Amino acid sequence: MKPLGYLFELVCYLWDNQKQILASECKEENVVFIEEPTAQNEYIDAAVKGNKNGKFISADGVHPSRRGYFYYAMHLSDRITHSRR
Repeated sequence: MKPLGYLFELVCYLWDNQKQILASECKEENVVFIEEPTAQNEYIDAAVKGNKNGKFISADGVHPSRRGYFYYAMHLSDRITHSRR
């Protein structure tokens, strides 16, 4: 990872913590914090098994690739559906 990558990771972690706090304070407003997918996520597991080149991140090293966005969308859809039950 490039040196600024570590800083970027830290900023994203802190930002996610703030979003989680805000979502927990807005229960009556139907706001839900959705964590980022992990390697244990069923969609990511399926993607890894079906993805021969392992490219979930685009060439810039920051944003998801087309395949990465697809599996991230599946993760969001699943979490939103579960939060509505």
